Amino acid sequence: MKLPFILFAILLSFFSKADIWIQRTNFPGVPTGGAVGFSINGKGYIGTGCCYEKGFWEYDPTTDAWAQKADIGGVGRVYAAGFSIGNKGYIGTGQITSNAFTDDLWEYDPDTNSWIQKASVPGGKRSEAFSFSIGSKGYIGGGASSLNAKEDFYEYDPSSDIWTHKADFGGGKRAAAAGFTISGKAYIGTGVDNQLLHRKDFWEYDPSVNIWSQKADFAGSKRIFDIGFNINGLGYMGLGYTWDTTAKYFHDIFEYDPSTNNWIEKTIYPGDAGDGASTFSINDVVYVGTGGTSGKQLWEFDPDSIATNVEVELVKPRSLTVYPNPVITSSNILFNLQQNSNVTIDLLDLSGRKIKSLCNQNFETGDHQVELKRDQLPSGIYFLKIKMNSQSSIIKIIIQ
Repeated sequence: MKLPFILFAILLSFFSKADIWIQRTNFPGVPTGGAVGFSINGKGYIGTGCCYEKGFWEYDPTTDAWAQKADIGGVGRVYAAGFSIGNKGYIGTGQITSNAFTDDLWEYDPDTNSWIQKASVPGGKRSEAFSFSIGSKGYIGGGASSLNAKEDFYEYDPSSDIWTHKADFGGGKRAAAAGFTISGKAYIGTGVDNQLLHRKDFWEYDPSVNIWSQKADFAGSKRIFDIGFNINGLGYMGLGYTWDTTAKYFHDIFEYDPSTNNWIEKTIYPGDAGDGASTFSINDVVYVGTGGTSGKQLWEFDPDSIATNVEVELVKPRSLTVYPNPVITSSNILFNLQQNSNVTIDLLDLSGRKIKSLCNQNFETGDHQVELKRDQLPSGIYFLKIKMNSQSSIIKIIIQ
């Protein structure tokens, strides 16, 4: 049924979008840096790290709580590589003593809380390798053993437990680099080369053609042991440190748009920044933790969050509205799609923290509505974060 949107056109309050960092519960394990982070089925995981740790922990964003899990198989390690594929996690390689390295690979199953050893990573023992997953495959490349950086690059197929040598990293020998994946491609840059020079070149890998292509240099300073992650089709890199000339630790974060091949600087990381931080993402929200001076902090980052100190009054276009607003018992979120799209609607509190998800499903072209029930929510100001047609909107609502 077509809905008379024009009758519901009301004045809504919108707040400017900004990068928001929110501190979460500290990592409860041994203070660490150089650990591995990834996510599986809505939970985040951090494990290994300084000093040659085996501990492994699970983070639940719905409760902001950590739970200790089974130690990684094999020996403890730092600067290992890791990724997740489907409902399994993988950790491999790493430094195991002050002058020894490993090439083993371990698979973690959260359903059984157990580790199984898999085929070792080819090309020799190493630490400080870059790693990522695309689709059903995992990838590990670069890294170093002692001061000997590597440029080889391998694809892992968990269904056959087989590694395949792929095109060597386009930037040459490289350790302690960072990166992210977007739309089936990987992006890797920064790090240190075999001459111990810190780098800021940046490369795209397309697994469909097995080719590395150079992109615009990372916009920040040269660095090592930085972090990378992606949110909603954009990439982010930052933190890390340099000893290329003088020692310096970084708090900065830069955003990369693959459609324009451009970088822009974003809000700085407020934690005790430095090298060796770990990251994982859950439902378009990224968590950055460990590393730095304390080795325990955890921060949540959402670039689509809201700055509640800057208010702009707008008449919302006909394609999206909420009625009635204020909300007494329930309201309808009304929207129109010009093409088929996935729509997500989240309810946020004043700090920008997600309270619950109201919708995450595919809709066809046309008019639609989603019910917002007050339930047991106390009176006050809230926000609806609505993503549709690759666009994001924030609407202020009042619950009476």
